[in-house]
Amino acid sequence: SPVDLAEVCLSRIKKLDHLLNSFITVVDEQQIYKQAETCEKEIKRGNYLGPLHGIPFSVKDVFRAKGVPFTAGSKLFADDVSQNDSTPVKRMKNAGAVLIGTNNLNEFASGITGKNPFYGDSKNPWDQHRMSGGSSGGSAVAVATGMAMVSLGTDTGGSVRVPSSLCGVVGLKPTYGLVSKNGVFPLSPSLDHVGWITKTVWDSAIVLCC
Repeated sequence: SPVDLAEVCLSRIKKLDHLLNSFITVVDEQQIYKQAETCEKEIKRGNYLGPLHGIPFSVKDVFRAKGVPFTAGSKLFADDVSQNDSTPVKRMKNAGAVLIGTNNLNEFASGITGKNPFYGDSKNPWDQHRMSGGSSGGSAVAVATGMAMVSLGTDTGGSVRVPSSLCGVVGLKPTYGLVSKNGVFPLSPSLDHVGWITKTVWDSAIVLCC
């Protein structure tokens, strides 16, 4: 159930995140459970929104999510809290997915290592002495370890594909402009793509269709 899934993800965050440094912000636990409980009730009533309904997801910390701290991996935004959802986050929420937090990254999404001098480096879940890749490194780590079922990221020159490869998960960089970048912090607007990381190709296809 959505509540069970939320519990699994939160349990893994508590167990693993202090070692792997995947998240910058985890949404308040009670808020996550409240969202999951609402999803569960709606599904039982027959108001099933589709395969993402009740699925916990995270986002690279370049996506605006209403009421959630926003950093872009930099101390320049240390006190910034988003007032609105970015379009990709809104689409996930409209599909019934439950936001659980924002993931670590290279500062301003500039780099492919997963190293961050302010929030620490995200660690490869298979060998903590190796890099996670980046810049969506925290997202790849979260999905690889089950701390999130899917994570939205951005890819300008490999920032979804590189960490996915290094962490053993599936990363998709879709056609340019297919997914709106509204509310997503830009690195290079003419090259930026919104993508995502999942455990399987099938899961990636589901996100594409949401």
